[in-house]
Amino acid sequence: LDKYKLDKCPFDVVFEAFGDEPLKPGHYLWRDVPDSVGPKRVVISLSDQLAYLYRGDTLVAVSTISSGKSEIGEPAALMSFAKSL
Repeated sequence: LDKYKLDKCPFDVVFEAFGDEPLKPGHYLWRDVPDSVGPKRVVISLSDQLAYLYRGDTLVAVSTISSGKSEIGEPAALMSFAKSL
């Protein structure tokens, strides 16, 4: 996992990519990035309830997520995120 360690706080990366655009529950922010930048990868932060889509090291999208709570017997599961992957 060290390979995917971020050099910056995820919120700093989001701010650099999208400015102070608000991200409401159930919404996402997306920007066009050329395919040549690198392969796609998704980073999930359960603590922040956010999913990040990267192309190479470039942030393409950020989305709110919803995960289950183990206290009530639900497995941690992601709801839909970017079907266009």
